[in-house]
Amino acid sequence: MSARWLRGEVLDTGRYLDTVAPLADNPLIQDAESSTVAPWSLPASRESTTSWNI
Repeated sequence: MSARWLRGEVLDTGRYLDTVAPLADNPLIQDAESSTVAPWSLPASRESTTSWNI
């Protein structure tokens, strides 16, 4: 049963996007992303010696 769900929900790109696309407009999701993911995506300062090749 789980393989059937995976194929129908996740591997079907159109259906997956129809399911998750509305989340991008959700303010709670946007706040969570900006406080959790965004700080990891950019260096803390321009003087940082760490190379970020993302």
